[in-house]
Amino acid sequence: MNKIDTKALREKILDLAMRGKLVPQDPNDEPASVLLENIKKEKEQLMKDKVIKKQKLLPPIEKGEEPFEIPDSWEWVRLGDICKKISDGTHNPPKNTHYGIPLLSAKNINNHIGFKSIDRFMSEDDFIKENKRTQLEKNDILLTIVGSIGRTAIINITEKFMIQRSVAVIKSMIHTKFLYFIFQTPYIQKWMQTQATGTAQKGVYLRTINVAEIPLPPLSEQQRIVSKIEELFAELDKIDKAQEKYDSAANKLREKVLDTAMRGKLVPQNPNDEPASELLKRIKKEKQKLIKEKVIKKQRPLPPIEKNEEPFEIPDSWEWVRLGEISSIGLGLTYTPSYLPNGIPFLSVSNLNDYSIDIKNIKYVSKEDYEKSSIISRPEKGDILFGRVGTLGKPRIVDFDLKCCTFVSLGTLKSFYKKYPMEYIKYWMESSLFWKQVNLNVKGSVLKNLNTSWLKSFIVPFPPLQEQQRIVDKIEEIISLFEI
Repeated sequence: MNKIDTKALREKILDLAMRGKLVPQDPNDEPASVLLENIKKEKEQLMKDKVIKKQKLLPPIEKGEEPFEIPDSWEWVRLGDICKKISDGTHNPPKNTHYGIPLLSAKNINNHIGFKSIDRFMSEDDFIKENKRTQLEKNDILLTIVGSIGRTAIINITEKFMIQRSVAVIKSMIHTKFLYFIFQTPYIQKWMQTQATGTAQKGVYLRTINVAEIPLPPLSEQQRIVSKIEELFAELDKIDKAQEKYDSAANKLREKVLDTAMRGKLVPQNPNDEPASELLKRIKKEKQKLIKEKVIKKQRPLPPIEKNEEPFEIPDSWEWVRLGEISSIGLGLTYTPSYLPNGIPFLSVSNLNDYSIDIKNIKYVSKEDYEKSSIISRPEKGDILFGRVGTLGKPRIVDFDLKCCTFVSLGTLKSFYKKYPMEYIKYWMESSLFWKQVNLNVKGSVLKNLNTSWLKSFIVPFPPLQEQQRIVDKIEEIISLFEI
């Protein structure tokens, strides 16, 4: 099943909405210029009544300054022109308290207001003092302006809370939901990123947000746009749920296929196949040759596999082996090298994508760094690269001829016997048998890693070479049918 890119569709819908192309214009609508004049009068009265502070006049949007064309009944406005107030959260770090009024940051704002992972609170007295400035109330828009920039939520709860300075509060004088959607459009999202400044953590100043150029439709059209967006987004939500169900079913099928394959039940055995024991003899011979040629170091013998270690029965022509008996495991550079505009390609775990190894977004290091890397960690065509720090697993066959080296977050599996392809081992590394062994060994919650000594000891159900190829072919045939 080809996946529908619902994220791209949502962005397209929002972009069309912002340009006046999502719903038709109605000539009976009161034009946006009248709405703008009414907002201006209302703001003047609010300032006169001292409900809001006097606001500075914002620079007009000159002809030719408009980012794109909009319908004749619309107007280009500054954000500050259509809002009662634009402020940010508290600048005063609260006293060290573990209870009280929740203090939300940008991490708590993402289409809705989340109260999980709150680690800061403030007293009732501090809340009253700070809320005199922010005046948080229902239907205000929250916008993240530091760190994770451009996430939004509408206040739709009555519980008390305060926001940190990484979040802005916007009191709209137009249709709140329309302005909320405007903030999510590709145009505004891109604009906010280009306006962000700072080194450690980028942010957008309030004075910058105030002058953001916003397309303003007539009020009636704002409502029609909001209704159409919500209607279309509801359909996309259904697609997302359907795709999630499909993915879940496909993943379960994949797990079953791999588990069946590892037990020797995916394809029939052929009595004419050379047994796996003979292939293991050749691998052992090649390994001894590599040790003699000092390509790899002599290793301590791995312990024999006891009967009680075997998790299930395998066909008679198969053998149980330890991973270290059939392949070397190389680790990349243990330090972060200096990157160069050109040089030796340098791969890390971030280069493992969902299906292959990404060599487009690649970094480069010096020849000296390359020479400091171990030979067995340098990827060659046919090797397996896998994540061993942070991101675990994701084995990918190297399908390119490229002189490169790796970071320690990547492991490199090389067959001792070059005539032995590694595709079967790749699928073993995706099977539940592999992951059960990972979960027994990998500990810790901060940054998990796959230790080389553990990996060498992992047990592999090892079929005859001809059967391995039949197994790989059958797995790929089934996967291609379901794209799992």
